[in-house]
Amino acid sequence: MSEIRKEVVDYGLNSKFIENGKKFSILINGINNNIKDADTIRTLLQALYNYYSAKQTNTKLPDNELYKIINYFDSNGADPFNLILNPFIREKAHEIITNEVKIKTSGDIFELISRVSKIGDIKDSEDTYTPEYIQNIILALYDYYKIGFNRYAKPEDYSKIKSMISKNEDPFEWLPRTYGIREKARMLIKPKNIIVNETYANLKEGDILLSSGGGHSLYITYDDEFYKFKEKADEFVKDYTNKITRAGALNRFVNSKINYELNWDNNKPVVSISDAIKNSKGVCKEIAAILYMLLASDGYKVYYVRGTLKDENGIDRHAWLMLDMLDIDGKRYLLDPTNNYYGSYDDALSNMGYKEGENKIERESTE
Repeated sequence: MSEIRKEVVDYGLNSKFIENGKKFSILINGINNNIKDADTIRTLLQALYNYYSAKQTNTKLPDNELYKIINYFDSNGADPFNLILNPFIREKAHEIITNEVKIKTSGDIFELISRVSKIGDIKDSEDTYTPEYIQNIILALYDYYKIGFNRYAKPEDYSKIKSMISKNEDPFEWLPRTYGIREKARMLIKPKNIIVNETYANLKEGDILLSSGGGHSLYITYDDEFYKFKEKADEFVKDYTNKITRAGALNRFVNSKINYELNWDNNKPVVSISDAIKNSKGVCKEIAAILYMLLASDGYKVYYVRGTLKDENGIDRHAWLMLDMLDIDGKRYLLDPTNNYYGSYDDALSNMGYKEGENKIERESTE
């Protein structure tokens, strides 16, 4: 026992660096590599972290001497952190390791919230976070991703989540990383994304239409920009009571309002529908997706289609819509707002150079 105590007496730590941090990685990195036995010290800290993680999750640890010593302390009513003789470092290690372990081993979102409430205020390099502030963010994230409306969250926090997503920002970055809170909340809340391939796609909010063969990907979001645009579209087609002619009018409206511009995105890897509407610019994928959203919002049975279009200039990748009117007139229609085309779907495929491909979409899993 005395040999272990000897090894951990002189840490050679950057005390200011440690004092400002509340993460295990900062505690470890605060050890000065020029000090003798720095590796041994890190080994002890990592062993304490692993021991409490295993204890929290009922996981069996490897059978080695260091874990036996820590377990001996713990089993006999002594604090294993007493292996750290420096009182300042012992206090910081106890605070960081036990809290971070409890956060990372939380089994569900409400247990995570409970753990956060017991920590108290958290100060990092940017700000001071109260437990209530962190809990409100977690609840807003939970509401948005898990239940789709703000049952538990404050309306203003829920609105901020939606606003961040509409701007292509990661709302989980609103949480501090201290103790692994951000990573654990993401793990418990956000569904894993999946890639789907669909010839006729029903677009959902949050979908990312992945680029095929170059260009940018497109993020679908029904935000304020879209609904302001929809108000103008509704005014434009207000006198069209027939669903078939109304769809054609919406096709013309989008064609007239969104200008085709090949490099409008300034080479961004991902753009949003909101970006296209605000700039009144896009390529075929944005122009078709905006019309899709208008038609879907009006209750049309409509599908987004990716493929190629052959014309006098050759064959290019293209996007358009398939409108199912089988229950009205027994027909399917192809709408191409980029080229202001509206006609029989089968005729367009046979005679107009359209060839169907497959949509590659990144989508949040519902499982």
